[in-house]
Amino acid sequence: MTYWMMLITAIMVCQSALADSGKTPLVVEMFTSKFCPNCPMAERKLEAAAGENSDLLVMLAHVDYWDRGKMVDPYGLPDITQRQYDYSNTLMKRAGAVYTPMPILDGQIAVGNPLMFTWGSALDKGRALAEKPRLETKLAKDGSLEVTIPANLYAANREVWVLGVEPVEATQAWRVRGMAQAEFKSGSVRLPAASMPKTPAHVVLLQEAGPGAVVAMGSLGIQK
Repeated sequence: MTYWMMLITAIMVCQSALADSGKTPLVVEMFTSKFCPNCPMAERKLEAAAGENSDLLVMLAHVDYWDRGKMVDPYGLPDITQRQYDYSNTLMKRAGAVYTPMPILDGQIAVGNPLMFTWGSALDKGRALAEKPRLETKLAKDGSLEVTIPANLYAANREVWVLGVEPVEATQAWRVRGMAQAEFKSGSVRLPAASMPKTPAHVVLLQEAGPGAVVAMGSLGIQK
């Protein structure tokens, strides 16, 4: 099977899984690295969780602070590293405290180490959070992204983030390959085509500033 056939198959499977759940999924951003010794096992655990739980949207986000010399994570991005540090400033007892693997649920629950012992209780807390509304998203003819933000969700201390993702081969998880922040206002938010991450799918998160708690989410290429 070619890469593109696997890509299309993975997207169709993920679309079906999320559509069948009938709920806006719990967003799981797992900060990871190719060179973190405990990350491969954690990635497998989260990939399995994505396949077993239709209410989860699992995204693997590779940081770059494990890179050394010629040891460079091909998926590592400085923007992802910065996003993890920004999360630490809003979620952790000590600002700047980061680690890998580090899953964050809906922008407000940081799963502690070791993952094998803390994942279950953190997931229970995540599922107990209030359900998020789904944002209406579409691509305009010029390739820009348009997101409808209901007036009741507008607040000056909120941000709109667009994460460009691709499917992780042979799983129902996704890998973050780029991100952009859109100017937030009530009504319709537009991200120009030139600023859009060049990926087959996109996740749109309306979050408290920081970034912080995910208030609402939408997507393109993941669900209908």
